[in-house]
This record gives sequence, C-alpha cells and structure tokens, in this order.
Amino acid sequence: MCRYALRSSLVCLFLLGLALSGSARAQDVSTGETLTASTSSSDPVEGRFGGTRTGFEKTYGKPSKTEAGEYPRGDDYRIDGFKRVSAFYHANRIIHLTLTAPTSEFWTTKQADDAVSGFLPTDAKLGKPAETSDGEPLVRAKSKALAKSVDQDTYDEYKVSGKPGDLSVTYQLDKRKRVKAIDVELGRVASSTQDAAAVEQTYLTALRQQFDTLAASMDEFDLTLQGLSSGTLDAQSAGQALLSSWNTWRQADADAKGLKPPAGLQETHDLYLKLTELLASAADDYQNGIANGDSALLEACDSKYVQARLLRILVESTLAAAGAD
Repeated sequence: MCRYALRSSLVCLFLLGLALSGSARAQDVSTGETLTASTSSSDPVEGRFGGTRTGFEKTYGKPSKTEAGEYPRGDDYRIDGFKRVSAFYHANRIIHLTLTAPTSEFWTTKQADDAVSGFLPTDAKLGKPAETSDGEPLVRAKSKALAKSVDQDTYDEYKVSGKPGDLSVTYQLDKRKRVKAIDVELGRVASSTQDAAAVEQTYLTALRQQFDTLAASMDEFDLTLQGLSSGTLDAQSAGQALLSSWNTWRQADADAKGLKPPAGLQETHDLYLKLTELLASAADDYQNGIANGDSALLEACDSKYVQARLLRILVESTLAAAGAD
C-alpha cells in the first residue's frame, strides 16, 4: 500500500485540518506519487512559476542559498522530494525553475510529471509532448495568469521566444533515460522539428546567396563574350571581365565546399557542388588555354560551360522547389 494511500483515519484528520495543513507538497520518489496541499489562494501563480518570491517562500520557506548568479541560476530551496529547487527571480517574479531529482533515485517520466505539476500555474494548459534537438522531453504550455504577471519586456530582455503566458518544461535525462532535473522557463523552447527546419532554412539562405553570385558571374561572362565577338568591347576590358568571372567561379567552389548541408538537403548540395566544380575547372582550363594558345583545351572548356549552364537551370529549379526563391 502506498505511503499516501487514503485511510479512513487520515481522511478524518484531513477534514479536521489537523493533518497536511502545513505541508505544501511532498513527493515519494519510490512510488512517484505527489501530494499537493490545498490552497485558499485564487491566484494561479502563487507559490508557483510566475509567482512572487513572497508567495513562494510563504509556501516553501526561505532559501538555503541566496547566491543567485546569472540567468538562469537562482536561489536554492530545500524541499521534500528534491535534491534542490532553484528559483530565479526577475522583478520579484519567478521566471525560471530548476527542479533537481534526489541523487539516490532519478525520476521516471511519470514521476517527473508529478514532480513538476505542483510548480506550474494552476491554469496552465499543456501542449503535446515533443523533444528538443538533444532528444530531451519537452512540453510547452500557456497560462493566462502568467501573461498578467510577466510582461513582454521581460521575455525580450531574456531573449526568449513566444508571447506573455508562454512557458516550457524540459526534462534533463541521464544515460539511462531517467529524469535527473526539470527546467521550467519562459517562452517556447524550440522542438527538434523546429530546430531542423531552422537549420535547413539557414543553409538554403546561404546557398541561395552563393548561387545568385555565381549566376550573375555567368551572365557577365556571356555578355563579355558577346561584346568581344561584336566588337563593342575591347580586348583589354574583355580580358579583365573574363578574369573576374573565372575568379568568382573558383571562389564559389571553395565557398560551396565550406557549406555543411543538413541531411535532408545533401542531394541539393551535391548538385550545386557539381556546378561549382565544373565552373572552377573550366576557369582554369580557359585561362591556361588562352595563355598557351591551346585550341583543344578551349574547346573542352566550352563543353564544360555548356554543361554548367544546364546544371544552373537544375539548381535554380531545385532551390525554388525548396522555397529558397
């Protein structure tokens, strides 16, 4: 039978107010059951995340350590069922909590759910479970009471995403996937899916910029050849313009090799590398062919450039399909 099983004698004592009246909360780590004391407060954040220091310490007592450091390191409290609870305050409001499991017994996910429940605003509406980019359990929530307690300026000051009322709960796991600590913080912590999307978008933006520079140099190369052929561009100016295009092609190849594509865009990256490598090779051959008067080498360059123009069309359409317009 559980430690907190309801027995008739305890029920009577509870009703009389003679038991559990001074205990705000206790947890039996071996069973994972949580007991939350009744409260007459109508404030959903009193003694909880988003609440005041006064309300929290009225419930749990004074901190054992008052050496709060930089965010999110806060004051430490000794609370039954926890190794420690750290609360960081801003303008006398809790904006970060770290609940550390007892060293002797880390929590299961169910036990962690029970452990954190007594510290969340009572009006908090939890979202669907997700994971961070590190594979740790994540739950995001909203609280109207928190929105009234902590304003947008505070969210902005601590550089957290989301709007007033948004909060996130993250479980820190050990190697055995047990929960060793829980973080409750302002804002919407990015899920693994969101992180992956952000990484892909960052890569596509960088690739698009590189591709646009390369495409512009190819256009300039074509115009230079046309001007040289029609006589509207003198040999010296044309030579300088061609050299500039070739240098751009070589640099584009080096820049492309420096990009690190996410797994889902590896094929796109490989296609772009074929384009840059072809142009970088053509640039060397063009320059050597002209310097040495090697007509065979110049013909080979022309063939490479034709292939590059076809690859350019493929890369352009691939980027457009990926949303990198």
